[in-house]
Amino acid sequence: MLLKEYFYGLKLFSISPIIILKRGHFTLNDIYVTGHRNPDTDAIVAAMAYANLRNALGDREYKAIRIGPINDETLSMLNRFGFEPPMFVKTMRTQISDIEFDTPPELNCGVSMDLAWRIMREGQIATIPIVRDDGTLHGMLSAGDIASYDMQTIYDAHIEALPVFNLLSVLEGQLVNEFGSNVETITGDVVLALPQTYGNPQLTELSSIVICGDQPEIIDAALKAETDARSEADGTAAERITALAQTIANGKICRIKYGSYTGNGKYGAANAVSIECGFYPLLVMVNSSSSSHYWAVRGFDKFYYSNNRENEMTWGDSGVSWYYPQDDQYYPPSGNQMNAIDTTYYYLVLGYSNDGEQGN
Repeated sequence: MLLKEYFYGLKLFSISPIIILKRGHFTLNDIYVTGHRNPDTDAIVAAMAYANLRNALGDREYKAIRIGPINDETLSMLNRFGFEPPMFVKTMRTQISDIEFDTPPELNCGVSMDLAWRIMREGQIATIPIVRDDGTLHGMLSAGDIASYDMQTIYDAHIEALPVFNLLSVLEGQLVNEFGSNVETITGDVVLALPQTYGNPQLTELSSIVICGDQPEIIDAALKAETDARSEADGTAAERITALAQTIANGKICRIKYGSYTGNGKYGAANAVSIECGFYPLLVMVNSSSSSHYWAVRGFDKFYYSNNRENEMTWGDSGVSWYYPQDDQYYPPSGNQMNAIDTTYYYLVLGYSNDGEQGN
């Protein structure tokens, strides 16, 4: 580049490469002009002249700099004409402060994939940091991670310790039972109640989670499937308990019987509920799918239902029976007797038989 400059009447012609650099980490919006790395007089004067020219045009702020040591000849000339040497800059490599960083939102470890994806999509963010409760980095979540997770759930629809709040936010649902308010997380296999599964929600375990709309027939089918699965699981558990409870004491063997019966809606002494166990009963527990457990111990002749409703108990040598003796203006007497019509009740009887006796 050919520059023409005058220092107090001295005419100088300089042909020198000029590098123009915009650097944000020196002064905001300044533009720096320099010659080559080991500057001679031409490089120094050219940078100073061009910076002064651009400043005279008034479009931006230009500053002459040098990126190498100034020699004696150039310094002597500048001193003669009353000019200060350009500012020395050790390096013009890119600095961290030169880079403009976006500040993406931080997401807590407990947020749902659905919320994370919506934030990333709305903000056009490819990767988002996930932090712990104390603010430290847990990891990075990318759009690819979410896609991989979605594909994996097609083949393995299992969730582990999922916060109920997250599930409600994704489904835009709400809790409708008091028991649910005490549950913070859920674990199990997710089952979507599609039209072809109305009659059989395909529960794989007791902790299966059925997702459906406000469709009573699906909810009833799911509850029935859970009851059946629980009955089978409890039966297996009772067998294990029986096997482990073969404790011999004073010639007696601990015995357990587990089973169920369906209520016929009747009550009173003529319609007592009887359980034959084939051994000497000591304790009986009864419940239905919609009630808590109720129990009685041999030695007491009363079997209490909720609200202190008393059943008359009879303890036999190989079984136990009870009945509710009167009408009730507040509660169905057959329900008080744990014999409500078409209701399934589950029972467990604990007792013993003499060594060598056979029992059920």
